[in-house]
Amino acid sequence: MSQVVKVIVEDTGHPEKDLERALRRFRREEETEDILNEVKKRQYFTKPSAVKHEQKKSTAHRIELEKKGR
Repeated sequence: MSQVVKVIVEDTGHPEKDLERALRRFRREEETEDILNEVKKRQYFTKPSAVKHEQKKSTAHRIELEKKGR
């Protein structure tokens, strides 16, 4: 099953700027906006109860690490 992901990239720069600069700018924007992680997260549906379960699980794990002094 293949999925199509549409990403809108807005180029407000000068047309003479090279592709490398545009790619660097996209990577920097993607990093700050976390675009690709959002796409990965939305790739499959996760039931709300499963999301809550994972949150409780990670919270319990974090509390256990804090108790151990890490």
